[in-house]
Amino acid sequence: MRSENAILQRSILDPELRQEQYRGSVPGRLANRPRNLELGLQCILREYFGDDGLPPVFGRQQFER
Repeated sequence: MRSENAILQRSILDPELRQEQYRGSVPGRLANRPRNLELGLQCILREYFGDDGLPPVFGRQQFER
């Protein structure tokens, strides 16, 4: 237990062992990818429940696993 505390303290104090923290959106970094969330939802609903009168891609057995 004592050695675990020493390792933890060393990792907190040593800048080389510390992981880079999340900084969020800052100048010079890549922007977020554009996502089409509505299309993704439509595809999920089509695959599991069917769409426009078509049967679902996955049958009842795959859905209820």
